[in-house]
Parts: sequence; structure tokens; C-alpha cells
Amino acid sequence: MATDPQSFLHDPEHNIQIGCWYLEKIHDQFQDLPDNEPRMLAAFNAGPSRVVEWSRAKDGKTQSGAEFISRIDIPSTKAYVLSIMQRYRQIKSEKQGSLGVSELPVDR
Repeated sequence: MATDPQSFLHDPEHNIQIGCWYLEKIHDQFQDLPDNEPRMLAAFNAGPSRVVEWSRAKDGKTQSGAEFISRIDIPSTKAYVLSIMQRYRQIKSEKQGSLGVSELPVDR
């Protein structure tokens, strides 16, 4: 085992373990929100405190995933979330299509 904690980040296996651990923590924090996937991705990329900030609705209503994404004010995070959500929907649609299930609606 390496004595330098930074060396874990350069080891792919440990890097993936750390990323999975962090993603699980984020999932636990946002799992009860509707459309939680975009929020989890944004938290993974920009931090949970940013997601809390972007999730504040002025009228007290719960935001949809698309409304939440529109409030992301860091261009690289918005692009990250949109890119992964697009790929996620594509894969999910292909899997469900292969099972004979109709295509899922896509938020835009």
C-alpha cells in the first residue's frame, strides 16, 4: 500500500474506487429529489453546495431536471451534465427498445 495519499489518484483502480465512493455520497444526498440524475452529476462536477444553490426555487415549487440544468451558471458543468444526460437517455432508450418498450420522453 502506498504511503502517499496523492499516489492513489494516479492509480486507476483506486481512483475509480474514490470516485464511486464520492458518487455514492452524492447519491445519498440527492436521492429523494425528483429528476435527481442531473443534480447528482452537477454535484459530482461542481460540488454539492452549488447544486443546493441552483436548486433554490423562487416560488417554492420543485424544479424539473431541465429547469435545474438551465440554472447551472458554470458553462463547463452545464456541458458536462447535458453530455452525460444525453448519453444516459440514449443508452436507456436503446436498452428499453431492445426489450420492446417504447422510447422514453426526453427533457429539452
